[in-house]
Amino acid sequence: MNIQQLHDCAAVLGEMSNNFTALPTDKENVVQAGLHCQIVQLYVLELAKHLSEGMEPYDAIVATANGELEIPESTALVFKVLTAKPNK
Repeated sequence: MNIQQLHDCAAVLGEMSNNFTALPTDKENVVQAGLHCQIVQLYVLELAKHLSEGMEPYDAIVATANGELEIPESTALVFKVLTAKPNK
């Protein structure tokens, strides 16, 4: 995995998130799409961080999957509420 490509990917996800949130909020799932991009961006950046610290790719993926993201609890709660699928 190329660290620069991961940073480029994170930049694209950030742009996508910004573009989604710039859309009128009456569009279906706009807020959710923006938040999903932000969450994925955090994972991509964490993976890049682990790789840049010298971790082997497999170990970096495992560390990222284990949820070592440092998201404040209040932000995590907002993500959870806004990305939850409504019960039908």
